[in-house]
Amino acid sequence: QDMLDKIQPLESQICELEVGRRKELERAEAFLKRLEKHQHQTELLENRLNDELSTRALSLLFRQLIFTELPTTLESFMSDKFQAFKKMTESVEKKLEGEMALLAKKEH
Repeated sequence: QDMLDKIQPLESQICELEVGRRKELERAEAFLKRLEKHQHQTELLENRLNDELSTRALSLLFRQLIFTELPTTLESFMSDKFQAFKKMTESVEKKLEGEMALLAKKEH
């Protein structure tokens, strides 16, 4: 009987410890679920941030292209075309002057 009297409180403590262990396990599982939810939300925010950064980078690249490189390219293109047109015009003028000189000689 003496041994049973000693075992009974120990059984009671074991039951309390088991209940406490289950509660801690439930808390740990709930915490893990919250952590997974926060991790998922963090990933979504990171994806949104990366999308926003990509969009801004493309926007800056487009602005650089439009406001810096395009005018320079157009200026160079127009300069090249103007030079070609100028050479062609000078060539036509020289031919015209030559033909006018021949006509003037024939008339005399």
